[in-house]
Amino acid sequence: MNNKVKLWFLKDIELIDIANILKQKMGLSDIVHNAEDTWEWCILHDASNNVMYDISRKHSNGYEIYDDPIGIWVRKDGLELAEDDLVSVAKEIAKILFVNVSMGEVRYIRGNDFEFFPHKVF
Repeated sequence: MNNKVKLWFLKDIELIDIANILKQKMGLSDIVHNAEDTWEWCILHDASNNVMYDISRKHSNGYEIYDDPIGIWVRKDGLELAEDDLVSVAKEIAKILFVNVSMGEVRYIRGNDFEFFPHKVF
């Protein structure tokens, strides 16, 4: 089973709008936005320290599923961030978006299904 430490939260606005807010408030690069059958995602970068933010959420027929968590995978130089750095990112996103951001383990079940096990909430 493939387990990842990840951040996630719920917010009932479009994913591209969330990416635009984070871009502006965190000084991130241009947004790469795309979608396929099940997932929509946005990729942003902080070029000053080579950090990539991969933000995704499920959609159905082009409509976002607001009760499905928005996942954020944060990597530096292609590797997951150290926990202290991830905590800082989680706190910053919580403050910017006025949401509770969970940090924890995301376990793949099958297909497009995942389980979320929060270790901390900010």
